[in-house]
This record gives sequence, structure tokens and C-alpha cells, in this order.
Amino acid sequence: MKTKFILLLLFFVLIFSLPTKTSAFWWFNQKKVENLATSTVNTLSEVEKNNLSVKYKTWESAFEKKDIVSVINNQNKFLFTVSEINYLFETEVKTIKNPTLTGVSVTSSNGNINVAATFHKFITGRFTFVAKIISVENKIRLQLSYVKLYGFSVPTKWLEEPVNKELDKYFNFLYSDSRYQGFTIIINDNYLQLKPNFSK
Repeated sequence: MKTKFILLLLFFVLIFSLPTKTSAFWWFNQKKVENLATSTVNTLSEVEKNNLSVKYKTWESAFEKKDIVSVINNQNKFLFTVSEINYLFETEVKTIKNPTLTGVSVTSSNGNINVAATFHKFITGRFTFVAKIISVENKIRLQLSYVKLYGFSVPTKWLEEPVNKELDKYFNFLYSDSRYQGFTIIINDNYLQLKPNFSK
């Protein structure tokens, strides 16, 4: 399953948008890195995997194919549990010959998404961040409060700006539709839901 749903988009855009100037700090002792997301990836049952496949196909038919009618018809169905998100990361990594990221772990609490992974670009070390997905003027935005690469803090704007530009491209077909009225975003300890709202 080629997972392109929004959290994968967010995370991989973060990785490949790192400014080259951060390379000056890549010598540090990676043991100093805080691990914000330490939960073990839960193994999904076959029933749960099948349910996730249905969910992803619904997302794909709506957002990947830019089908506004499908988005409207399924606007209450874009919900993924934390276990499902971790499973999607895990299965995506297995499809890549030399993955930039391994050991991805996602947790959520108090409206935040906490992500930690082992980063394999240039040298191996840990990458962690804490983020909120918010709505600003009816547009999806990533708001970072904490970013560390190899134990060093990275300015959040370096990552927020390119990610939010990509999000604008991804959701532009919604933003340009006169019926669209913004997103309702729910993030708790168990799941993340993005519910697009439309006028009747």
C-alpha cells in the first residue's frame, strides 16, 4: 500500500526540507537526544489491517485523486488511530531499499503529535519533533513547538514554511471550491481526525 496520507506527507517533507547549514552540528553524541515518542509500534490484527486498507482507499479516492465529491461524501471518515499511523510508517519503510528513516514512533497527547525516528542521512542519529495540526484562515497548517536533529534544536520556521507550502499544494483543490468552509481537527491520545466542512 503506497501511503501518501497527510502525516506521511508532513513527516517526509520535514526530512527533505532540512537546510544544509544544520550539517555543521552533525558530529554530536546522539545519546543526548530526547526521545519524545517511545511507544512500541502496535501490531494490527488482520481485521484491523483490512479496516485500515478501506480507510486509506477512501482517503486516496478523495485527496490523492483530488475528487471533491468523494471528499464531501466521506468527510466524516478521515480518521486514523495512532496504532494505524505507526503501522503505515512501518510498512512504508519496508518498501524502501535504503530508507532515510527507520524506527519511526508516533504518539499523541493534548492535541500534540510527537514523532521520533532514527535518521540515516550522512550519519545516523535521532530526529524528534512535537507538532500541532491547526486550521488558519480555513487552511491546514503544521505548527511546530519542538524540533531536534542529532540533539540540537532546529528553528521551527525552517521546517514549518516549506511544509505549509506543500500542504497548500496538496489541499488547494479544496481551498478553491466555493463550498469548502475549513477543517475540524481532532487529535487525542488515540486518534487523529481531519474533517473537512462544506456549505449545504
